Amino acid sequence: MKSFWHQLPRPFFVLAPMEAVTDVVFRHVVAAAAPPDVWFTEFTNATGWAHAGDKAIGGRLIKTDDEQPIVAQLWGSDPESMTKLALHCAELGYDGIDINMGCPDQSAVKSGGGAGMIKNPENAAAIISAAKKSGLPVSVKTRLGYSKI
Repeated sequence: MKSFWHQLPRPFFVLAPMEAVTDVVFRHVVAAAAPPDVWFTEFTNATGWAHAGDKAIGGRLIKTDDEQPIVAQLWGSDPESMTKLALHCAELGYDGIDINMGCPDQSAVKSGGGAGMIKNPENAAAIISAAKKSGLPVSVKTRLGYSKI
């Protein structure tokens, strides 16, 4: 599969995913100053979305056509929920999926998501496989280790 990652200029500039920061409004403020080569959303919880739909994610997946390519950052520890949300992102027209396996927030870690995935490589592999079912390119945001976060 040839993805947009192969068509980017070198070097390329991305707007990193930042919780409670990189919503659609902020992305448009950045675009007015210096648009990046790749956009990322805030992270969206796959389990929350799978159970309650769009109302559970508070507009995190709102995007506009001028934000291209755009990658949805997802997190969670349930492969079935990840598959469902990744497929939904493909239907919404996202260009890629980024799985957050680096967030040190204790609520994410306690549920087995974010940096908690570092301690469970089997489930991390299952989550990646689940996201790949979307047909979109998949990347992972992680950290070098768990104990020094």
